[in-house]
Amino acid sequence: MKTLKYLSLVLCLGLFMSSCGDDPKGNGVLDLNYKLRFAGDPLVMLEPYTLPNGLRINFSRVSFYMTDVTLSGGDEQVLNTVDYIDLTNSNATTAKSNVGYTHSITAQEGQYSILAFLLGVNPVKNAMVPADFSSDNDLSLSQEYWPGWSSYVFIKVEGNIDLDNNGSFEQGMALHIGGDEALAELQITGDLSVVANSTKTIPITIDLYKMLALDTVYDLEANPQIHTIEQQDEVIELSDRFVSAITIE
Repeated sequence: MKTLKYLSLVLCLGLFMSSCGDDPKGNGVLDLNYKLRFAGDPLVMLEPYTLPNGLRINFSRVSFYMTDVTLSGGDEQVLNTVDYIDLTNSNATTAKSNVGYTHSITAQEGQYSILAFLLGVNPVKNAMVPADFSSDNDLSLSQEYWPGWSSYVFIKVEGNIDLDNNGSFEQGMALHIGGDEALAELQITGDLSVVANSTKTIPITIDLYKMLALDTVYDLEANPQIHTIEQQDEVIELSDRFVSAITIE
């Protein structure tokens, strides 16, 4: 099996903490604020963007799973959660894109310096199927499962492509990433201490230009859609590219 991909992100400045009380014990909240970008600019769904090779594209959906959230570095806490993050509606307009999508994680107060999670579904749960989970569990979403690959779809980046540059986006784009070999671990380091009844915000940027064109342009004309097991090489490539697109603001 391929070695688990790993990305370490250093959180230096810009944390926002708001206190709602003085209770020395209890839970606080870590807000992961996700912002989509394209070449540094706010990404807006269905707006046209141009790759370095001249190909025009737009985006209609960006979503992913995160599992196995842990806090460590001093105190330690394992949060056995599975969360489905859908950034589509939060990027419907420029104003919404500037605000981003906030995913709140409740954690026990303590001194932490490392937040780690898997981008995707861990192998134990990925060996199961949506019917194994109750309807309130994000793994019950049948549309996020690949029966042919016996895997959840870890990441979806969808949209359309204007292949002949005539202003009509005639080709659908469906970059679906899944399978245990596409699993990646992300680790954020910095002052992640949790204070009871308080909220700390962690700003995370996902720049899809970096995913599709940072070093080399991904060949969307040859592989605009990922649907078959024969495309495993493209799945692994896209997983690596998506991980490289993630930074701390």
